[in-house]
Amino acid sequence: MSSTTVLISGANRGLGKGLVERYLARDDHIVVAAVRDPNHPTSKTLTDLPAGKHSRLVVVKIDSTVETDALKAVGSLRA
Repeated sequence: MSSTTVLISGANRGLGKGLVERYLARDDHIVVAAVRDPNHPTSKTLTDLPAGKHSRLVVVKIDSTVETDALKAVGSLRA
């Protein structure tokens, strides 16, 4: 079975975190969690969330005020 990939911005708090929890708990999902600061404590707690079978979490830095962040995130996802 193929996996479903979802990108969630603002993933470390509020609605964004709630969406991460829901999608990550499903089977066969890749959840790309976009956060402004991957080293912030609220971002680091994302790795503790339970994942469904064959699901995984990828945390990327995307700050909309930093012009190069989106391109760097794409590069890190391709690697």
